[in-house]
Amino acid sequence: MVISRRLRPLLGTFVSVECAAADAAAGEAAIAAAFTAIAQVQTLMHPTRGDADLAAINAAAALEAVAVHAWTSQVLQLAKQVADLTAGRFDPCLPAAAGTIDDVQLVVAGQVVCRRRVAIDLGGIAKGYAVDCAVASLQAHGCAHGIVNAGGDLRAFGDEGMQVWIRTSAGTRPIQLCNRACAVSDPGAPGKPIEHRGYYCRTDTTTNSDLHRAAPAVVLAPTAAIADALTKCVLIARAQGDERALADWLEHFDATCATWPPSV
Repeated sequence: MVISRRLRPLLGTFVSVECAAADAAAGEAAIAAAFTAIAQVQTLMHPTRGDADLAAINAAAALEAVAVHAWTSQVLQLAKQVADLTAGRFDPCLPAAAGTIDDVQLVVAGQVVCRRRVAIDLGGIAKGYAVDCAVASLQAHGCAHGIVNAGGDLRAFGDEGMQVWIRTSAGTRPIQLCNRACAVSDPGAPGKPIEHRGYYCRTDTTTNSDLHRAAPAVVLAPTAAIADALTKCVLIARAQGDERALADWLEHFDATCATWPPSV
């Protein structure tokens, strides 16, 4: 097996892809496919880019059907699932429009209909999904093991466990990953990409400023998309002092929240 590694700017951060393939040519082909998948997710789910599915949904009138890619539909389905699980506390819709994720209806033939106008921003969920798509591409190309890291959203696969270092504004510690994903939401991190606007909580008692004052959230889960979404749930639960609800949410997705900040 030959180890191949590449780094590229994507998703408002730097994305690294590493894989073990039969030879160097196979590794290069696998990595190229992984980056292609990430770039496609970035295009499909950009909130304002003219050719993006998400931009079309946000521009649509109430009850207007919008055709979307299967990947966009899957991320919206996950967002709705997490919103349902948290009784609407989690919501990726910006306050620029009255609609919430509950107004988004996924219908057959890859179409989305919204009961009210929405302003969806999947910046904090789609990045994890892009990592999952990249991992799927590596596996489809026969890679034995590997890891994809998109600036705090990462996923390792294969029988060989990997030690990765998680750095946040509250401290640094290593974690072991083996066929698991990890995501970090760090409200205190400097220089956050403008794509990450942070609107993930719509309640009368908790504001996004409450979430921005929270400690970093580090979640381990089966997929990067789930881990990415659940980091926002960790911030919400902590802001509301609802540890019992958080435990239920994590258990539902077979996820865990790493102890953070690191103990001395």
